Amino acid sequence: MAGLLQQAGYELVTNEDDADVVLFNTCTVKTPTENEFLRELKKVDSTKKVIIGGCIPQADPQRFKNFSLIGTRQLDHVVEVVEKTLEGGVVQLLQRTGKPSLLMPTVRRNSLVETIPISLGCLNTCTFCKTKLARGTLTSYPPADIIDKVRRVTAEGVREVWLTSQDTGCYGFDIDTNAARLLNELCKIDKNFMIRFGMGNPNHFVHIADELIQAYTHPRVLKFLHIPVQAGNDEILRAMKRGYTVADFVTVVEKFRSAIPDITISTDIICGFPGETDEQFMDTVRLLEQVRPDVVNISRFWAREGTAAFRMTGQIHGREIKRRSRTLTDICDQLSLDGNARWLGWTGKILVDEVGKNNTFIGRNFAYKQVVVKTDKELTLGTRVNVRITDVGIVDLKGELVTSQE
Repeated sequence: MAGLLQQAGYELVTNEDDADVVLFNTCTVKTPTENEFLRELKKVDSTKKVIIGGCIPQADPQRFKNFSLIGTRQLDHVVEVVEKTLEGGVVQLLQRTGKPSLLMPTVRRNSLVETIPISLGCLNTCTFCKTKLARGTLTSYPPADIIDKVRRVTAEGVREVWLTSQDTGCYGFDIDTNAARLLNELCKIDKNFMIRFGMGNPNHFVHIADELIQAYTHPRVLKFLHIPVQAGNDEILRAMKRGYTVADFVTVVEKFRSAIPDITISTDIICGFPGETDEQFMDTVRLLEQVRPDVVNISRFWAREGTAAFRMTGQIHGREIKRRSRTLTDICDQLSLDGNARWLGWTGKILVDEVGKNNTFIGRNFAYKQVVVKTDKELTLGTRVNVRITDVGIVDLKGELVTSQE
């Protein structure tokens, strides 16, 4: 949306006081996120024109009927919405058909990184998820469109391409292809770039694991797998309607680790799902201690209005959810620290993609591990440097420069 508005001649400002129009791009995954948006909305000067975009208005348009709204599949009409809103109108484009072109202009937060959606919607019907209400069922972009986009952005100097969607695991199932085949085609592009493959659910990964692992072995694909398990107990997974078992999750992880031992495994946990007993919670603890993922994103369960889980009996008190969350955080921090310790003494290349504080530069290695390098030398963003890992933390590795940049 920012790219389209800039292309149309609008100036993007960082200070709300300078704005004629305030455009919110919203997410409906978690209650705290939605509450934060509502607080920010109330703070906006009443004389300002306001447009609300993204998942929140798409899932609950009646709640914001006095505002201009732009839905998840209408982002390519943002200039039209801004123009009519400036004229005093209230425009609401919330149609659920079609999909925005991948070739729209973008404004990158990091000039070296391009985020490319490979599909919209998903095939799951998770009982806790409100995003499905906003984004609908799976609609995949054709491989040719994605390949064209990657060719264009890498020609502009992009060095990391992040492939994203609500669920990358089911990409292409609606158009007779899959994620592994897409990765194979993207790796044929003769440019200097890396690919980070986004989150995919176990119920789909389990069917394409062998083919996907083969695609992951290409040096252009970052060795990073985000596969959310959400709970370590099969009864809770059934209540969530996740469509897989704990064993399915373990199978996929073990297959990837067997083929790519240094791969970074990231997973998600929902803490305090309705009806989860203490013993079922401990199943999650035991699973994490067994699998030992490198990264765990912990979310406290929030009953999202409009979802099946909102109406479930056995809602767990917030204090207990908070206690379980703290328990998991302590365990997962130690797991992350232990996993990072394996990299002590490693020497290899990282792509420098950010300037840090106090004479540091930040980059990522082949396993998408964040490496902080302290040096008095001026490193150029987008270059690769050889580093040696000398220390580790919970979220990153600490390194020293071994050779100059390439």
